[in-house]
Amino acid sequence: MLRKNCLILNFTANSYHWGCFGTSIEIYDTLVERGYYVNYLPVEQTHTPLPELPQQIPDFDSSEVAKRFTAANMPIVRAITQADLVLCNGEGTLHEHALGPWQLLYLMYFAKKYANKTVALINHSAYPSGSLEPSEKVDQFYGEILKHLDLVASREVHSTQVLKRLGINAVQSFDCLPLFIARNGYDRTVSPDGPIILSGGVSLNNALAGELAAALHPLVDGDRKAVYLAGAKSSPAPEDLKHFEQMKSEIPKLELLNAQDIDTWIDVIGSASLLVSARFHHTIAAASLQTPLVCLPSNTPKIEGICSMLGLEPPISPTEADWQSKVQAASERALRDTAPVVREEILQSILKLGKANFLNL
Repeated sequence: MLRKNCLILNFTANSYHWGCFGTSIEIYDTLVERGYYVNYLPVEQTHTPLPELPQQIPDFDSSEVAKRFTAANMPIVRAITQADLVLCNGEGTLHEHALGPWQLLYLMYFAKKYANKTVALINHSAYPSGSLEPSEKVDQFYGEILKHLDLVASREVHSTQVLKRLGINAVQSFDCLPLFIARNGYDRTVSPDGPIILSGGVSLNNALAGELAAALHPLVDGDRKAVYLAGAKSSPAPEDLKHFEQMKSEIPKLELLNAQDIDTWIDVIGSASLLVSARFHHTIAAASLQTPLVCLPSNTPKIEGICSMLGLEPPISPTEADWQSKVQAASERALRDTAPVVREEILQSILKLGKANFLNL
């Protein structure tokens, strides 16, 4: 049987937290089911400078730069040229003008322009300016690269709006984590007596983490446990331990749970009475498992995007007046409410949208 070769760019299964593992493994498994054998470049490669990388926007179209890049990066270029499909797992990387997005955009463009490959960008959020606001130079650059790709699938509605503004015919999809949860049959075991689960987030500094914990301290009474959820296959989020220590100074009974596998990570979220988080995948996991949740924003409007799709209240931003009181009130409501967190028809719709990441692949 002839099998096709897929190269995944920005593979996140081994880094940061277990939500990244779940979404990347779902992509991997789906590709295998579709007849591919799969190679990948890890997310660490995305953020490690490659030699002879273009330094200016016009360099993307320079054949001389491409030749120098090829000579200096033969293992990567060989993986691209041997692939039938180059698939970029964009996740939250594509925002602003930094090394990670610059390098990822060039790898996709190189695969399309110089290696003539089928190139798909899936499971991603895109915010060239870092927000919903336009930025003429960065918008134009992103648009000029992405318009050449064979598939652009955006995982939430705000990114889709941005891409449409750039002239990109983006497919509306959703993150692949709910597909992973459904595939593996994790039970929904939400308990009103379960622990309150906290996590940090890339948008929180230590001071804000402490203020968040102070807002939740009154809810951690009696026998109710409070747990800070961390953990990854390797290379965990570097801010987690600092955020935990800051939160514990406000909630002395707070426990650290460093999940050693994704089963534990999902089971902890699924059995909680409440999740309070500024993390994208923690929020999606809670919604998929019908765990009551209160969320804060991330470093781009991606959580606002999924909340809109899931029918959830938008994130509570620390820039809002009385934000701690709002977090406490929203958490109290979530603990009292017995209605499903997300309607079943919406949960089914996001599974269908998740499959749109693989349209015609």
